[in-house]
Amino acid sequence: MASSSSPTVVSPDPTVDNNSDGSSEEEEDVRSSNKTRTAYSCIQIIKESHRQQIYAVEVNTQVQYQNGILFASVGANSIQIYKFDTNTNKTQLVHAYLDPDANEEYFACAWTTIDDKSEDSPKILLAAGGERGVIRVLDIHRKAQHTALLQTGAINHITFAKAKPNLLCTASKNFTITLWDVLSSMCLAVFHGPNGHTDQVLCVDINDSCTMLASASMDRSVFVWSLTSDKIREQIDLAENPIHEQKRRLIKAYPVAFADIEAKAKTLHSHYVDNVQWYGDVLLSRSADNTFCLWQPILGNTTKASSFKLLLKWVVNEKEYIWFLKFDICRASQLLAIGTLDGQIQVWDLRHHMHNPSVDFVKLKNQNSKAKISRVSFNYDGSILVACSDDSRIFIWKRK
Repeated sequence: MASSSSPTVVSPDPTVDNNSDGSSEEEEDVRSSNKTRTAYSCIQIIKESHRQQIYAVEVNTQVQYQNGILFASVGANSIQIYKFDTNTNKTQLVHAYLDPDANEEYFACAWTTIDDKSEDSPKILLAAGGERGVIRVLDIHRKAQHTALLQTGAINHITFAKAKPNLLCTASKNFTITLWDVLSSMCLAVFHGPNGHTDQVLCVDINDSCTMLASASMDRSVFVWSLTSDKIREQIDLAENPIHEQKRRLIKAYPVAFADIEAKAKTLHSHYVDNVQWYGDVLLSRSADNTFCLWQPILGNTTKASSFKLLLKWVVNEKEYIWFLKFDICRASQLLAIGTLDGQIQVWDLRHHMHNPSVDFVKLKNQNSKAKISRVSFNYDGSILVACSDDSRIFIWKRK
């Protein structure tokens, strides 16, 4: 369902500290002997003008700009889009959007790039959602709203499918996962019901081939759902194929009540599961008690996942349990990073850590970072790491 209200274009003046580099301001607590690939320096700090918590920051890894990266942040009722120059180590505010509802609070954002036959260049879209359940899909080149999607329940997390970049999936506070097509603005499927999650869904991710969907919840479970059923395939075809345009107005979202895998608390996690992400054909999940699990869905005879195999499990000892942190994985460099309650960032070299679970992580510290780091995001090759904090700061780290 489309929303009639459009966000207002504003030009806030975030405070940018371009002199963040320097050994006096930062240090690395290295617990691994192999530290070269996980050695970063904080080169810039941005203070956003809304002075409220930044819930998410997301680097666009799909489009590689010469000497730069594009990233977005969401906090309060604003969406900020920045371009960072890797040569000068300076950041430019490209565009900013202010939601017409002052009570809106954005919790998540995600990028996608879609080939547009009517234009010379691909369509670069940014989706953001939060407390009101409205998904703003912004066209970056046109600096305008592409569409707005409305669902019931606040949105905790958003992701796009890599194999089908027009497909967007949301994780919601009302225990549901929703699959959308952003080009047709169609709601395709809703994953919920008595056999679904029984508490807030905190994170969602789609595998590379767009055949399975993984969801993590406050009910301490991770579900894996099939995207290959005849009905879901039919819904996707109705949204994508122009010959069905007249039928789209009559289409209702397909309800899915049965997950193909239910990874229950006793098996993997015993606290809120706030992260799940595909890492090739396996899944990495994390719970609020700082337990990380690497596991593999096992396919049954019906081509649907029916069980799973735990490959690796480790626990990071912290003073407090904290949830609604989002980690990120850089596949090109095989790095894992997540923020902490005291403003630090933990970085693992997955190639080393997976073969020797006893090897610990590298801690990135900066004297100006004291508040919780809610989200971290790598660029495509792991040379840049962007993080956001509860005190409205963005930290840009560059590999040494």
